[in-house]
Amino acid sequence: MARETAFAQVGKRKVQISNLDKCLFPEPGIIKAELIEFYLQVAPTLPRHIKGRPLSFVRYPDGVTGQSF
Repeated sequence: MARETAFAQVGKRKVQISNLDKCLFPEPGIIKAELIEFYLQVAPTLPRHIKGRPLSFVRYPDGVTGQSF
């Protein structure tokens, strides 16, 4: 099966995004493309709310029910 790939322009960078139909949150059925769309919607507002706060990122490559690091 061919891997689905898309490109997005983020500032001056061109970012490659793959597996847009991957289910990240099975309970509500949220896929990767929907999560990216949400982040794009909140991006203008988010920086003022997180400025000066510590952030921690936990990766779940196979969705929230899979192994994390």
